[in-house]
Formats: sequence, structure tokens, C-alpha cells
Amino acid sequence: MAGNAALGISDSSMGDYLAGIWSKHVVSELAWGRMFSPLISVTEYVAPTWSWASVNVPMAIDDVREGLASDLAWAQKYRPELVSHRILDADHSNPYGNVLSG
Repeated sequence: MAGNAALGISDSSMGDYLAGIWSKHVVSELAWGRMFSPLISVTEYVAPTWSWASVNVPMAIDDVREGLASDLAWAQKYRPELVSHRILDADHSNPYGNVLSG
């Protein structure tokens, strides 16, 4: 579930795949939200809560937050950066599948 759409899209310019987001675009890709529906609890862990892959409802990128995240002046002022990451894939042969922890 966690990112099957990403299969075959791996590109080193995007960085590492981190349970639904790409490491070089982490700021803008954290700007997601659920679309007019209540959150539905999943019975098994599939992805970290910061990832869109952790919810089982329709989701979308929040245009306002995504605009802020990609705005050069905002990025220069606050200098957000990913300092480290650790994803433990459920299946080591499929980095786009479910994760055990992240």
C-alpha cells in the first residue's frame, strides 16, 4: 500500500523514498491532508503517521502549505532540511511497500 504508485519512478534526483515521500522534496511532500472525510484507523501498521501512506482515506496535497514549502524566500528564511532518516521496510526487495517503522 505505502507507495505502490511510486514503483518504477525512482530517480536519484528525487533522493531516497521514505514511506510515501522523497527525501529531496520532504518539505513540500509533507503538505498533505485528508479530503473531507473522517480518518479511518487502520488495523495494521503500514507507514509512519507523517506519511500520506498511513491513512486509508482520500488525500490531497494542501496547495497553501505546498506553496509555502516551495517558496524560495520561505525556504531561505527557515532553512528546513532533513537531517536523518531511517525506514525499515517490511519487504527489503520492495522499498515502495509497507514499512515496519520509520
